[in-house]
Amino acid sequence: MKQSNISATIIMSIISFASCTNDIENLDIIPTNNGQNTEGNIILQERNPNLPLPLIKKFILNKPQTRNSVSGEDRTFLGYSYKIKNGDYIQGSINSLGFPIIDIDSIRKYRPSYLQEKLITVTETNIFTYNNLDKYLYDSRFGKKVSSEFTFNPKVFATEKKEAITKLFGNIEKATYGKLEVSFLKGQSTLNHLPSSRLWYISQFQNHIFTNILYNAPMASILNEFGEFILTDYFTGGKVYALFASKAKEGTTAQQKEDDMYTSINTSVINLNNATSINLGFNGSNFDATKTFKSTDTYLDMKTFGGEVSQSVAINTKVSNINIDLTPWRYSLKDMANNTMIDIADNSLYPLSAFVLEQNFKQRLDDTFNEILPANKELVPPRIEIVRVLARTTPSNEALYDVAAVLVTRQTDRIILSDAMASSATDEELRKNENNEVFMQKVEKIATEKSKFFSSDIEISYNKETKLNPTLKSPLCIELTGFNERNFYRFYYEKTNIEYIYDPATHLCLSYYINKGDDRILDIYGIRNWIESLPEKKISITTLANSYKIIGL
Repeated sequence: MKQSNISATIIMSIISFASCTNDIENLDIIPTNNGQNTEGNIILQERNPNLPLPLIKKFILNKPQTRNSVSGEDRTFLGYSYKIKNGDYIQGSINSLGFPIIDIDSIRKYRPSYLQEKLITVTETNIFTYNNLDKYLYDSRFGKKVSSEFTFNPKVFATEKKEAITKLFGNIEKATYGKLEVSFLKGQSTLNHLPSSRLWYISQFQNHIFTNILYNAPMASILNEFGEFILTDYFTGGKVYALFASKAKEGTTAQQKEDDMYTSINTSVINLNNATSINLGFNGSNFDATKTFKSTDTYLDMKTFGGEVSQSVAINTKVSNINIDLTPWRYSLKDMANNTMIDIADNSLYPLSAFVLEQNFKQRLDDTFNEILPANKELVPPRIEIVRVLARTTPSNEALYDVAAVLVTRQTDRIILSDAMASSATDEELRKNENNEVFMQKVEKIATEKSKFFSSDIEISYNKETKLNPTLKSPLCIELTGFNERNFYRFYYEKTNIEYIYDPATHLCLSYYINKGDDRILDIYGIRNWIESLPEKKISITTLANSYKIIGL
């Protein structure tokens, strides 16, 4: 890959930030099907047929990011979600914006210094060339946009890009690709994204509609509709983006293909290397600067972002037919109202999970995105399974198992309700759990205990064959060590409509969403009697966020 980068920067001023409106609508609810494999489970307690079924929020999200609505000086998309799989293949495109995850208006009110806007003057020109499509797909530049705190699998993005490029140009065999980006940066918008700040946003300023959907929709649907990342730093201005595809002359080496594609693009752009000139254009007749590529056999797709032009400049057009004057478009960028988002700052895209407190939600979002977990499209009725759970391994790698109750949530997460006795049990005591008679004795004891305290209404079953390993990512398992129903307190956080059931001794916490007094979730899990028997006790939301293992129900 060959690259050219030219830039000039003048920092002019820092001004306070303005907000965007929330255009998300929350509509009806629809019931779910069971949709979960329970083969081999022996039911000890049937689910009470009078309990409500899980519900999925049926929501319609009204997109605000048209060219006009995202342009201008008084709009911000900080705290918005950003789509990879269902977004634009062009990096930094406004078409990849999702919806607000963080309440920026409230952050501005309480901590205005956490939001900044810089006026800048930057001209950047980049030419990238690739001797095949795979090399273009795995261009590492996008990975640099994702925060270095997190692991990003470029394969996920590459798949979507390949579909978009194939749809654009068709399946051109053995093509060489070139990409031209001419960016006129006029501003930079930044949200403080230190770990302590993010925790504060989550606990205090998570968008209430996003919170509602987070607790009432499958994670795969949330990723699909909202996007996989959250935007914390981006650039505004105007950008020309052009993608070239052409077949090289037979016998040309890979390096020569990239070098000559670079030369052809570079000589075709008018005033490309003259930062002081307002003139800008593209002349396809200059593309035949080398003998490797012919303009008559080269195809171009060119778009502009920002400015007064409201559509693509050229769509899958032969380069030989192109002669474009972009000077009026560039001149129109002087009006800040014509500026829009055009790029993302490095290390500024955070996964959706980074703005979620609930440990099981965080893990399911990440592992669904990385295709470790199946993309569940429904919620299931919660239940309790009593199974063998890996307690530890011996120095000789022998697996030793405990017997424990496992709460299967609506998202199909396995939450292991462990009494913590396995940690003090001897290896020999744990080996006895392989005996089915010992296993059944413990099953009966656990079933009686959970039916008496946790829930007498949801299904309780056991499975002699199932063995869970909490260290594996699939299925999603999280162990709550020392779980004891008698030790919990209730705390309703009115600001977010979330109720927390917490144990100060073990720092374990369950949470659920109550919308306008609708506490149907207690009946879905069959835990109303237990919850309503617990004493209420206030606790700092900061303490919960910093010190507790929170599981979302």
